[in-house]
Amino acid sequence: MNESFLITAFNKSSNDFTKCSWEVKLSIDCLKELHQTLSEINFDDNSQITYKDFSVKVKKGRVRVFFLNSSCLNEHSTAYFQKSCNRELSFVINPQQINSFIKMFDNKITNTIAVK
Repeated sequence: MNESFLITAFNKSSNDFTKCSWEVKLSIDCLKELHQTLSEINFDDNSQITYKDFSVKVKKGRVRVFFLNSSCLNEHSTAYFQKSCNRELSFVINPQQINSFIKMFDNKITNTIAVK
């Protein structure tokens, strides 16, 4: 049995953005890679780490996570030449959120005992 996790996200409409929504399915291996990457973040470096499913970029002390191969689920067009929206899911994650994710992951995932 392959466990996976579903991230559901949306943003609100504003003057700069049209309302988008995403669903991203992540395998346990992908979550482990994300956990490892976020555990090793150095906020003083400007760097980018890219895996198959996601990328983590550190710039000026801010961490942004990009989920690759994700795209907006809302069927709307962008302004220029009425192209379909293909915006990827990305968000800024602050140090407290990183610590919370790492702690939760350590407690729930890495301490799970395999049962036959």
